[in-house]
Amino acid sequence: MDKMNVFVEGVCDQMCPENEIKVRTREKLVHFFEKNPENQRVESARFVKAFARSAAGKTIEAHDLRTLRALRVTVNYLLTVIIADKRKPFHFVYDFIFDRLRAVRQEIVMQNLSPGDTLTLIEPIIFFLIYSRYRLCEQPLANFDPKICRQHTTECIQTALVCYDQGGEQENRYLFEAIYLVTNLGNVDALMRGISVARGMRSGSNRTFEDALKMSLLCWQKNYYRVLEMWSTQPTICCLAATENVPDIREKFLTTLATAYHSKHLTVPLEWLVRILRYGDRCQLQRDLQRLNVEIINGTDAKFDKVAFEKREKNLVHCREAIVEEKLTTHPFSLNIKFSTHAPS
Repeated sequence: MDKMNVFVEGVCDQMCPENEIKVRTREKLVHFFEKNPENQRVESARFVKAFARSAAGKTIEAHDLRTLRALRVTVNYLLTVIIADKRKPFHFVYDFIFDRLRAVRQEIVMQNLSPGDTLTLIEPIIFFLIYSRYRLCEQPLANFDPKICRQHTTECIQTALVCYDQGGEQENRYLFEAIYLVTNLGNVDALMRGISVARGMRSGSNRTFEDALKMSLLCWQKNYYRVLEMWSTQPTICCLAATENVPDIREKFLTTLATAYHSKHLTVPLEWLVRILRYGDRCQLQRDLQRLNVEIINGTDAKFDKVAFEKREKNLVHCREAIVEEKLTTHPFSLNIKFSTHAPS
């Protein structure tokens, strides 16, 4: 058999293999979250396997790979215990969790886990990446790289979709199909897949998926008013996932308005723009209009000049939204997974 097709089943039943614990302890590469929070002593039970690129020609040993149970414990521990740790800012927490989850994803491939087992690990990872992408969207690049997060989110979603296609656990399928659609609003490939999936389901059986498909189709049709209207009513996780598309949708909508309301004399009420563009308040709208060379009159109206608008040098940026903040407060979602696990106390 070709060595490239030989997969090793993990036997390590801890969150971190013993060999790595010894090496990182000796080299003083112990992370802040791997120490006892009360006395900062190193505790092996708190170690979580770090991501490391596979070295060419290096043999993978079974004792350096974790069992499925250990992988589940690891994901659960990171997304319940570590994510709730308030001692450090969230971007610091994110960096640790992101790295350790990347190691989990690496082992999914190394061990060639079944579609069903892969989904139990990858689904909560997708939730974490979507949540982090939103929560850290206003951070400087030194603290958070949105492109890397977006890339890994896309990879994880695609992995999940392949697992569903291969017969993996279907319980959450329509939710993640919906997430794929709203993260790629108006994308033809995503739409074609969505339409194909819809053919195999009973009409009205999953409102979240059907709404996501409708939103994406509306975006493709350039009906930006309806897209923003539907975005504001989506379940929390889908609303989060779609939010990174909102600045681009608003800018395209405003491009249409700049042509329709181009005038030297007429103005448009800001309150109306706040409503149709789904802004949380007038201040955020005014900041965005200024980025797009739209003149604000007396703090109450906007004056569109098509020529000035077309000469804009800045684009709208992904930021935290009042609609999403309210959803996170009133309808929070869990990053946790569904099985019982044990994490260090």
